[in-house]
Amino acid sequence: MSENNQNNEEQINKYDKLVIDIRNNLVTRLDDLMSKLLNSTQDKLFDMSDAADSNEEHTRYFDLMNQIRTLKPTIAETFSNKIKTYLVPASDYEAQKAKEHDDEDDELSLIEQDEMEGIVLVKGIGERATSNYREQLSHLEARLEHLATKTDTVFKEDALVPTNFCQAFDDALADDFSSLNKKLLFSMFEFEVTNKLDALY
Repeated sequence: MSENNQNNEEQINKYDKLVIDIRNNLVTRLDDLMSKLLNSTQDKLFDMSDAADSNEEHTRYFDLMNQIRTLKPTIAETFSNKIKTYLVPASDYEAQKAKEHDDEDDELSLIEQDEMEGIVLVKGIGERATSNYREQLSHLEARLEHLATKTDTVFKEDALVPTNFCQAFDDALADDFSSLNKKLLFSMFEFEVTNKLDALY
């Protein structure tokens, strides 16, 4: 192998390794934020249940606390897996999106009220956070675009927008929670996750 080819291969390996390190770091940090969120949510719901003005509210918060405790491992795992779907090479992500789009065209189903409320929550919180981190995101996307010129293993430059994290959380909650409880959980997600992305970015 010529010295030139060897140098090129070392460069390629260096950039590929960088992408793997970035991906692992992102997943670890987001898993950590999710773990803190789920633990603090249990504590907050216990306090809210304790301070509730009515038996109905007391029961609602207490039941939701127990539901979070039971589903905590599933929510954390689903959230992490959803985040990883954004961190695949850009070409793989686009191919997957195209396939999903074709599948949706086949179904042509109407969006139900609960699903629409989920979309509104994701969009609202995601856009607020994006506005807060506009400068960091701009720098980050420029760096990822540059990295994409060095290796095709890098993910899409907009993979790390807060809306994607909100969507991952919505997917993780699935259909296990009422609209009212989902709104409450999303308000805690906004406080504990989307408002604390400075270090990650």
